Amino acid sequence: SDVYKRQALHKLGGNMFRQERFEEIYEIANQIVRIHEAVDGYEAEITGKAWGNIGTVAHRLGYGKECNLAMLRALYIMLLHKDPESRDVLMHRGKMLSFQVPDAESTTGLSHNAYIATTEDEL
Repeated sequence: SDVYKRQALHKLGGNMFRQERFEEIYEIANQIVRIHEAVDGYEAEITGKAWGNIGTVAHRLGYGKECNLAMLRALYIMLLHKDPESRDVLMHRGKMLSFQVPDAESTTGLSHNAYIATTEDEL
């Protein structure tokens, strides 16, 4: 079932992160986001956390554009569920600043539709 697959992928991703196997994690992190989007919804809090994981791994790999998009998706979702001044949101913005995401202090992130439109423009 999807729940077990998600749990297994999360565990695998955590182990690989500790081993610094970032290329492999990047693929797994993307799979996890797709599963969360399908099962929990595009704007579910758990989906946002999964986007944040992609952003962190993309940053480690030097994938600037992918990092920016993932961190913006994560922020947008987080803002749907948390106060803009909450510790979680401020910590996420801080991470965005350290990853040099443009407009990290002021952006409200990227909705699912805006993300799709942004990525379709490049295909």
